[in-house]
Amino acid sequence: MWRRKKTILDEFEEIERRVDKFFDQVFSVEPMWNLQAHSLRPLYQVRETKESIRVVVDLPYVEKEGINVRVDEQSIDLSAELRQPIRYERWGTAQRECEFRKLSVTIPLPAEIISDEAVAKFKEGVLTMELPKKKKKRTIRVE
Repeated sequence: MWRRKKTILDEFEEIERRVDKFFDQVFSVEPMWNLQAHSLRPLYQVRETKESIRVVVDLPYVEKEGINVRVDEQSIDLSAELRQPIRYERWGTAQRECEFRKLSVTIPLPAEIISDEAVAKFKEGVLTMELPKKKKKRTIRVE
């Protein structure tokens, strides 16, 4: 079988494909802020065990009374008002001034949960939620 020898143009095309792939990965990430809504996205961690899902969310500068959590079987919608706005006077080359007043995020869950049995605790700026997983349906053999 005859194989065509790679040319310099083939090498440039390969480099272009790699650069395109890199930029797709870097710029497809959701930003950590929403300037129109004046909100920042908090950091969070989701851990799944056999029985439940534990979600830990970092909520600095937030009072317990300012936290709003809505849970359904597949996701968590969380928003929290900041005690005082966070202001940036000069931020980057194009952004001159912005203000953030709340933290908000929608967290997808790796499995369906029983939302009525979810429990949340807030201590020292960290919100911890325990979400029991729905049991898988089993087939019963009929005799």
